[in-house]
Amino acid sequence: MLPETPADWLRYGQAQESRATAESVANAVQSYRRAIELLAAQPGGQVRRELGVAWMNFGNARQKESDALASEEAVRAYDDAIALLDDESVPNDSALRNSIGAAWMNRGHALQRRGLREGTAAALESYDRAIALLETLPLNENQFFPITLAAALLNRAQALLALSMPEASSAHDAASKALKLVIETANQDPTAADIALKTYHALCAALSHRLSSSPGAALISETSDTIDDALALVRHWEMQGVQAIRPFEIVFYRFGARFYLAHQPQFIAEFLLETLTHVSAAGVVTDNGELHSIATSTLAQARSDVYNRSLLNPNDARLARMRQELDEANQQIAALFPLRETTGSKSTA
Repeated sequence: MLPETPADWLRYGQAQESRATAESVANAVQSYRRAIELLAAQPGGQVRRELGVAWMNFGNARQKESDALASEEAVRAYDDAIALLDDESVPNDSALRNSIGAAWMNRGHALQRRGLREGTAAALESYDRAIALLETLPLNENQFFPITLAAALLNRAQALLALSMPEASSAHDAASKALKLVIETANQDPTAADIALKTYHALCAALSHRLSSSPGAALISETSDTIDDALALVRHWEMQGVQAIRPFEIVFYRFGARFYLAHQPQFIAEFLLETLTHVSAAGVVTDNGELHSIATSTLAQARSDVYNRSLLNPNDARLARMRQELDEANQQIAALFPLRETTGSKSTA
């Protein structure tokens, strides 16, 4: 039985969109179109808010489609939503300001999808409008308010990093602010966890850019803490049986391996083993082949580097201790993955 009222069409569209297939998203788009048609036929002052929400839903669903007009139609939908909601005739409450802020944020995302320099610049303007509005909300009043603001700050950080000359320092600031808004609830709320992990990813990218130009002790320490905290959050959700976050684990593990190898080689063995020991623990069901590959290739490079340095400094006790730790780590990895061939299993010493 087909929906009849605008509210029915909206609910039907949301149900279709949540199925997340190409066909269901297309059905959602058509459902939102029908809701908009019905609402637009009613006296404007009475349904202004509902019509604005319908346009937002349409824009969100349209962004999930990949045809050439998707982004342009989504931007126009958000423009219509903002014009309808940001009006004196609509009662201005916190929930409404959150919706308008979300519309500005999603508008920015649609602009950024175009992939053009002008689109990214325009997206940053939309993100700034969203952030300015969302920062006026009583963040303790509703659990979704800090999440929406964090998402806007995250999008801003990602846009800054996508520039032809990334603005790493500003992206770093935006990501840091976003993380503070969701970190306390990231262990309990899956939505907050998703925002936090994406923010950690943006923060790692920003820190990587900054380290390449000025690898000071403070940045090295912050990067180390960021990697460890990100992986700790991944492990928490992995222990809850959530496997969808696995790509984050691989990204953070690979980034961490490169970071420790370049900036803190004395801790590389400890870092590599911590995650591999976790994924091998009882109750963690995962295909860890890629993690194993990252670990063994990184360990082989670390052992080769230390061995070559030892040739020039044969009496250096610190290097000798590192060689021993790396050899022991290699043996532990082989024990954790007995059915896999361990790269460099024979000591180079």
